[in-house]
Amino acid sequence: MRKAMTKIVWLCLVALAATLQPGCSGTLFFRPARPPIIVEERSTPPQADAQWVKGDYRWDGHQKNWVWVPGHWKNGHQKHENNR
Repeated sequence: MRKAMTKIVWLCLVALAATLQPGCSGTLFFRPARPPIIVEERSTPPQADAQWVKGDYRWDGHQKNWVWVPGHWKNGHQKHENNR
């Protein structure tokens, strides 16, 4: 048991040392939680076979924040994974 704990401690120390190498800031970044979904009002469809693609958040790496991408109508002949 003691031998296993010693290995775990050494592995943790090696992992910590690897993150603090010269030239590396050692800073960890965690994404904030995704904000609540925005409830959108659908406009009138532009054509009879149009399908609504609901809005959703996407991660913007430059802003380091979630950005809302509004819902929109798609031509009914085009396939989309978020059709609702």
